[in-house]
Amino acid sequence: MSGRSFRWPCDGAALLVSVRAAFEARDALAGGAAIIDVKEPRSGSLGAPARRVLEAVVGTVAGRVPVTCALGELGETSDAVIDRLTRVRGVALVKIGLAGRRGGDWDQELLYLRARLRSRPHAPDLVAVAYADAQVARAPSIGDVVALAVRERFPALLVDTFVKDGKTLFDAVSLDDLASLVRSAQQAGVRVVLAGSLTVDRVDDIVALGADAIAVRGAVTTGARDAAICRRRVEAFVAALREETRATPGPTRSPSARPRAG
Repeated sequence: MSGRSFRWPCDGAALLVSVRAAFEARDALAGGAAIIDVKEPRSGSLGAPARRVLEAVVGTVAGRVPVTCALGELGETSDAVIDRLTRVRGVALVKIGLAGRRGGDWDQELLYLRARLRSRPHAPDLVAVAYADAQVARAPSIGDVVALAVRERFPALLVDTFVKDGKTLFDAVSLDDLASLVRSAQQAGVRVVLAGSLTVDRVDDIVALGADAIAVRGAVTTGARDAAICRRRVEAFVAALREETRATPGPTRSPSARPRAG
């Protein structure tokens, strides 16, 4: 499955679980994950996995849900690594970060990479990535990345945090700004995935924002971010998303509509 034939797995917020091994993919699938993402968290926010790991995960998933893959950071991951990973059949979408690319020709480089992928049959399509902590990451602003994603009709936009220090996406961007971002992208046909140390206790805000998918790892492991995926924690996150979606009137609501407990 390539990004050009990617079918979103469900209505409402799908749970994307990032894994670093085939056995983790099995546990994530068993827990109800709708999308399996492959990355190496020890190599950064969007650390690229080894090709053998990606191939093993794709084989384990066996087409049951879409598979996506991280490619590291633009300009840091070599063309050879990108080529090896994007030639693995069965990967729907790939993503590459923009840390350190503020002020350069990042947009043209990103479009060039996307054109390379789209010129090959069965190759995955490229997701646009915006870092919420863009100043720390020395990355282009969220607004600039959203504008590019909308203008060039990227299949999806990932909003994530570059630094994994316990702070969340909601610490970096207000709920109102996120809601505006989601609306702008979706109105242009761009799917939105939210990430950034999101936890199950914020499911009400996550669902209220109307994102197409929520990407998690640390929230569903047995401990630290690089610990193993825990099936029960995946199940709990999926159940919470479904319950909140059923309880939410209409497709979206204002993120500030529900008062939060102090």
